[in-house]
Amino acid sequence: MKNELHEAQTTWALFDDFRLELEEFQKEEWLTFRKKDYFAFQDFFIKWQETLKQQEKNVVVRFLL
Repeated sequence: MKNELHEAQTTWALFDDFRLELEEFQKEEWLTFRKKDYFAFQDFFIKWQETLKQQEKNVVVRFLL
């Protein structure tokens, strides 16, 4: 049971990291974001795609992919 709890904690921590980084983009106004941060947003998703490919395919990873 201890291992299962640790696995669940690790999995949801990954989701929380993704959500926190995504919230940084949400703070930007669309008009300013569209002009300057489009490529940063694309880089964000490429980075997370690579990170998730290396993870075990559990419910959270499948949801994010």
